[in-house]
Amino acid sequence: MKLQNIDVSHDHFHMARVADMALYLNSICGKSISKEEEDVMILSAFTHDLCDRKYTDVEKGLSELRTWLTSLPISSEQVLSVLHIINTMSYSKVTKYGYPQDLGKWTTAYHHVRVADLIDAYDIHRCYAYQEHAHPEMAEEEKWKAVIELFERRMLTQLDAYILPVCPYAEPIARSRHDQAVKAIEYLKGVYL
Repeated sequence: MKLQNIDVSHDHFHMARVADMALYLNSICGKSISKEEEDVMILSAFTHDLCDRKYTDVEKGLSELRTWLTSLPISSEQVLSVLHIINTMSYSKVTKYGYPQDLGKWTTAYHHVRVADLIDAYDIHRCYAYQEHAHPEMAEEEKWKAVIELFERRMLTQLDAYILPVCPYAEPIARSRHDQAVKAIEYLKGVYL
C-alpha cells in the first residue's frame, strides 16, 4: 500500500517507532498475548496512519488497506481487527466516543498501539514537522505557536487521562517523555510568546 501524501511526522519511521514501543509495552505489561494478537498489534502499529483523515479519504484508505491485509497470511478476523483498531484509536475518536467496547481479545493490542502512538507524539519536532506540512504558508513563529497551543491543549493532558489508566506500566517512559515535552514547551514559550 502506498503512503498517501504523508509527511515526515507520520512516515515509516514513526510507524516503526510505534511498533517498537507497542512491542516493548507488551514485554513489560505482565501478561502474554498470542501470536495472532501480536500480529494484529504489529500490523495496526505499522498501518495506523494510512487511513488518517489528515492525509486521505478515510473510507478509500480503509478499503485499500483491507485489500492489502487480505493478501497477507492472516485470518479475516485479524484483518477486521486491524481495521477496527486503526479506525477507533485516534485522539478525536477516543475523546468523542471513548474506547471501543467490542475489542474482546484485541484489547491489549489496541491499548499498546494507541499508547505507543501517544508516547511518540510527545516529540515536539514531529509536531513542528506536521505544522510545516499542513501550513507551509505560516511563518516559523506561527508554527511554533501552533505547536505550543497543541501541546498545552492536548498532548500534556494525555498522561493522566489516556495513558496511565489503560497502561500504568508505561508510566516511566511516558512520564519521561511528558516531562521533556513540558520543559521544551516552557522554553518555546519564552522564545515565541
